[in-house]
Amino acid sequence: MNDKMSQILNYIPLNLRENIAKAIENLQNIEEIRFRAGKLVSIFSNGKLLHIDITADLTDVKSIFNAVCEHSVYAYLEEIKQGFITIKGGHRVGICGRVVTHNGVIENVKDISGLNFRVASEIIGCADEMIKHIADTENHRIKSTLIISPPLCGKTTMLRDAVRQCSNLGFNVSVVDCRGEIAAVYNGIQQNDLGENTDVLDGCPKAAGMMMLLRSMSPQILVTDEIITDDDVFAVSQALAGGVSVIATVHGDKIEDVSENPRFLPLFGKCGFKNIVLLSRRNGAGTIEEVRNFTNEQLRNVRNIGSAVSPNGRWKGVV
Repeated sequence: MNDKMSQILNYIPLNLRENIAKAIENLQNIEEIRFRAGKLVSIFSNGKLLHIDITADLTDVKSIFNAVCEHSVYAYLEEIKQGFITIKGGHRVGICGRVVTHNGVIENVKDISGLNFRVASEIIGCADEMIKHIADTENHRIKSTLIISPPLCGKTTMLRDAVRQCSNLGFNVSVVDCRGEIAAVYNGIQQNDLGENTDVLDGCPKAAGMMMLLRSMSPQILVTDEIITDDDVFAVSQALAGGVSVIATVHGDKIEDVSENPRFLPLFGKCGFKNIVLLSRRNGAGTIEEVRNFTNEQLRNVRNIGSAVSPNGRWKGVV
């Protein structure tokens, strides 16, 4: 049993722990362990969903939840409202249950019925190939890069290692880690290696966090995971327009899912991302399917940004 699994199993009740440990001892590359009240425990391993012959009842789920909260639910209320808790080792525990709202704002999640342990996967060196494409060694800068990926294809793992490498190259890197997945801060200590020159704003909404870091930390590279909202897009576009290199991720199955989405159009153009990296699971999580970049000439040829970013000759692939 490796250290990662031991860290997670410590939160599992004794009546389940031994049997789960036996069930997973021969599994490789475990990414998730899910507990749903009254249902079989499920495992996502090597890209496959498996069910093991162990049922977690509601008492078990509540017991695990209390252990994750260190038996002080109130102390973790802010994280619970976000739908997850980061535990020692950088693992993230997703939460499902009855959501309590007030005036449309989530105040709590009660009657917990499901928990998902997402196993932290720090893979040193996994961004080596990507760094070759985004590093401008002649001018000692990192080109702004958007990583596009479907879920469970390693985008956060890739982003994390890119942060580490950029930081150790001597760049000041600022990270907005709103969900605790990049640095995995636990009790104020980063659980993951983000390099020697990295500042982390943990648990802060992306848009607000990016603005705070731009004003206070003078980053050469600004990093955030999963651009989603209009506010996120605005904050990233402001950083790009201000000359700060940005490395960010967004969900999508192909580049055009993002580049032709009206919400994300401000991210493309003269001051937009210069590199696009597309990931898949074709050869395992973190497979780089494609890297594309804009040239200055192509940017000048973009007449209508609303219909531009499409495979019509205005893009240039570099791999």
